[in-house]
Amino acid sequence: GFMTPFPVDEYKNVIDECISAGFRLNLRHRLHCSILKAGKGPQCNAKGHSVLNEVVIDRGGSPFLTQLECYCDENFATMVEGDGLIISSTTGSTAYNLAAGGPIVQPEVPAMIFTPVCPHSLSFRPLVFPSTVTLKITVPDTARANCNIYYDGSDKQILERGDSVLISMSMFPVPHVAYNTPITDWFHGVRQNLHWNLRKPQLKLSG
Repeated sequence: GFMTPFPVDEYKNVIDECISAGFRLNLRHRLHCSILKAGKGPQCNAKGHSVLNEVVIDRGGSPFLTQLECYCDENFATMVEGDGLIISSTTGSTAYNLAAGGPIVQPEVPAMIFTPVCPHSLSFRPLVFPSTVTLKITVPDTARANCNIYYDGSDKQILERGDSVLISMSMFPVPHVAYNTPITDWFHGVRQNLHWNLRKPQLKLSG
């Protein structure tokens, strides 16, 4: 996998090697999310959620399009109308974000990825935001239904009309043991797991 860049059946040898020879450590960026309930501000006693891969807001079982107002540092960015929205870390760029057509981003890049899920628009493309911004996603009062929000695929909550979620880069990244170097491990992962750019090489011209 991407987080364990070695065959699982070799884990004992890898652990022994790490103990005897040491290991490289890199930091994986995480996202921090907090809910603002309509008219109430941040939830009382809520510490928020730290997310390694992605935050997903979708329509759940509703037959209606999701409507989401999106702001970047309080500046209106766009209205999402579709099945939902993914806000991904760069570590999560090879997870749900990839399946939804979002870009693959090397995990050491400090960024957040903004990817719509089945948008009802021909021109809605994913965006990459710098790690310094705060995104606010609001369910407008005009939305036809509430939305669901998921953190790394679990911990579902309901976003009602007027509710918002604030998403920023977490101050607490996740330490990650690199088998070789972070770049070597990552390229090995995209080639082996995703068969990235796998094709027959062009043959040399004869004569």
